[in-house]
Amino acid sequence: MYSDKSDMRPVRFLTAAIWALTVVCSCSSSRKALQAIEKEQTRASIALPEYSNAGLSDSVQALMKDTIIVEDSIEGRSVIMNAVKDETTGEMVASDVIQAAVVSAKFRNVAERNGFVDLEFCVTVPNSMINSNWQLRLYPDMYIHSDKSRLEPIVITGEEYRRNQIRGYERYGRFLNTIITDSTLMVNDDQLRFFLARVISEDGEITDQEAVEHYTDKIMRKINGRKIASKQRMFERYVKAPLDSEGIRLDTVMTLSNGNFRYDYVERIKTRPKLRNARIVLAGEIMENGKRAYTIPDSDTLTFYISSLASFANHNTRYLTKVIERRASADAAFHFNFDAGKHELDESREDNAIAMASIRKIMASLLDNREYDLDSVVVTATASPEGDYALNKKLSWLRGRTVVDRVSSFIRSYRDSARREAGFRINMDDSFETLEKGRDITFVTHNLPENWAMLDSLIACDTVLSVVEKDDYRRIAESTGDLDLRSSMLENRPFYKYVKENLYPKLRIVNFDFALHRKGMVKDTVHTTVIDSAYMKGVEAIENRDFETAVSLLGKYGDFNAAVAYAALGYNHSALETLEKCEPDDKVNYMLALIWSRFGDAQKAVSYYLKACSENSAMVHRGNLDPEIGILIKKYSLNKETNDFQ
Repeated sequence: MYSDKSDMRPVRFLTAAIWALTVVCSCSSSRKALQAIEKEQTRASIALPEYSNAGLSDSVQALMKDTIIVEDSIEGRSVIMNAVKDETTGEMVASDVIQAAVVSAKFRNVAERNGFVDLEFCVTVPNSMINSNWQLRLYPDMYIHSDKSRLEPIVITGEEYRRNQIRGYERYGRFLNTIITDSTLMVNDDQLRFFLARVISEDGEITDQEAVEHYTDKIMRKINGRKIASKQRMFERYVKAPLDSEGIRLDTVMTLSNGNFRYDYVERIKTRPKLRNARIVLAGEIMENGKRAYTIPDSDTLTFYISSLASFANHNTRYLTKVIERRASADAAFHFNFDAGKHELDESREDNAIAMASIRKIMASLLDNREYDLDSVVVTATASPEGDYALNKKLSWLRGRTVVDRVSSFIRSYRDSARREAGFRINMDDSFETLEKGRDITFVTHNLPENWAMLDSLIACDTVLSVVEKDDYRRIAESTGDLDLRSSMLENRPFYKYVKENLYPKLRIVNFDFALHRKGMVKDTVHTTVIDSAYMKGVEAIENRDFETAVSLLGKYGDFNAAVAYAALGYNHSALETLEKCEPDDKVNYMLALIWSRFGDAQKAVSYYLKACSENSAMVHRGNLDPEIGILIKKYSLNKETNDFQ
């Protein structure tokens, strides 16, 4: 038995030596590969796919028929095929073209659709950068205006690198298993049971918890506490390269590096105002043993020029016909608290001060108004029904005059103050003149001695009076037209005190009716045109790519701009219905081509597109910017002879 163990020792030593030698060789190989990469400044690259269908609906992608027939208004029926030009004969012949995977161009026109833009590019990593001991982290950085944002990274992990990651987690897991999570495992059970049987039965002053605490192994608990406190430190010690689980576009383990690695990346971004282009640059790093071993140089920049249907919007100003009236009016009511039988106004009372302050504010705004002149003010004062009608008639008139006098005094002082602040003006001939005093304002005083109509409404809406009391009041009001008799009958009712104290004060009001006219206007009415602000806000919303707002503002107009907003949001049926009502022109025909392409009707789409190009040669270039049209141009080899539209 002894000899067997002795024989195994050299074998174990040899195995360990071979493993150590393998690690050394592997590290040496990685170091040489890294030196070669640094010397050559090797980097990952990004490129554009030869053709992108990102963002296209299924119906648009289905537009891949070999042949379509188009009605030409000049030459009759035309046949358009999936074709290329034969360089020998010059004829268009049907052909299936094998497309390249990527193109060398550094920019591409992409279209905004439904409020989003898809940026599609290919990430390629040369095989010399793929090593079992490395992890490549590639970071696409996007630049829009002056803002930079890092997109989700691509992580390529070598097989040995991942094994080391897993090994680190396993070591950390073994450490966690040494932490005691059940505190009862640190208690000396035998001694505790003996103590509980002997002591607690004799002396109830010691609790179970105190006994458990006494027989807990303090040293073991202290060591366990230290382990718990060191979990983060031990994680960092064992796990040199943590596994990332969120915010990564791709995390793949590479076992072989026979060829280059390629990943097709699509980033969808939400449109924003004045979004014209976006730039993508690829950065990255090589990680070894959890540390950065090499910073990959930035790639060339890919630029995406973003086209939007917003460019089709018609920015012509839209006007509305508006009828302007020369005369205008306004009214306001104010409550005053006069003493019974008195017409003097005590402004020291809070409610009276508030009412007068409100009147003065309104008068100041009318006097300063640059659009209207104040012609006259009709002041109507009302009183409550208590007392003699003849006395109330005189009293209400006097109360109205009191308020008018206060307002007239305010107008004079306000205008005097305004003139003092304005001073005088100097004319071109060096003469000067003081500013005008202002138009005289006519005050007309009316009075309503007893406001029974308002009292009827107050009692009907009151929540304190009972139904019986309200019916009693209504019988009194309908029984006689003699207001003094009606008032005396009301005074004999039990609910009169409540009415007098709570409802009568609300009847003592002063109404102001203001009569105004537009300055400099002679005719009673004038018809003029004004800018339709709501419509222009809708056009502005299109320009700012806020298509939902544009639809809400422009939908009711049912014109071309409304169709643009509908199409931008993908409301294709509404866009088609609106476009078919518009006067045909190059833009309308182009938009119809785009909508029919979305519906999958290649024949109508190509027909409308060719009409648009024949009316405006700029549509030839525009067709390459919209994927719905671009797919037709490519499939049916449209615009090969652009001179046809020059």
